[in-house]
Amino acid sequence: MSQQNVEIVRRLYALITRGDDRLLDLLAPDFVVDFSRRLVDPFVARDLDPVALTAFFNEARETWGDLPAWEPRS
Repeated sequence: MSQQNVEIVRRLYALITRGDDRLLDLLAPDFVVDFSRRLVDPFVARDLDPVALTAFFNEARETWGDLPAWEPRS
């Protein structure tokens, strides 16, 4: 993976950790969020829009008080 791609992925993780809607500008149009293996309220989301993403972030904040830290693993 090129260093440029590594930096893009790091920016994506930083944006999702902050709950920043600008995340949508960096994702591919066919991006899918797959939380189907979650124990509580599993879901798969396609065609994310800013309203749905904001609702997801708000629900996470209400549940946990803050968003979880998202970090890439190698």
